[in-house]
Amino acid sequence: MKEKLIPTFYSTDDYEGGILLPILVILMMFTIITLYVLEDYRTRREVLVNTKDFYLAKSLENITWEEIKEEKIVKNKTVTYNLGEVDVIWHEKNKEVELNTSLKNNYKRTTKKSFIKKG
Repeated sequence: MKEKLIPTFYSTDDYEGGILLPILVILMMFTIITLYVLEDYRTRREVLVNTKDFYLAKSLENITWEEIKEEKIVKNKTVTYNLGEVDVIWHEKNKEVELNTSLKNNYKRTTKKSFIKKG
């Protein structure tokens, strides 16, 4: 019958290496990976919040623009919603309406739209 080989780990008597360097390398690798994961999470979270705020502000602008088209708003006015405010500024000579949207979480956006008045 053949003898089974069993791997054994041992150091020779003349080896006097330490364990400090391998532990430091492992700790450094773990720290770098952790920092990368945290930075990736922060970046993704920031993009998610900015995207959500953009679409909320855009929705408020669209609602206000529909009110302008229905001629419910015909002068400079601040329209208040539960998410924020939209400042409507009329520029008669340029035939433009400027919509300054500011959400309650300090997100701000400005849009200029051209209009043609009826009548």
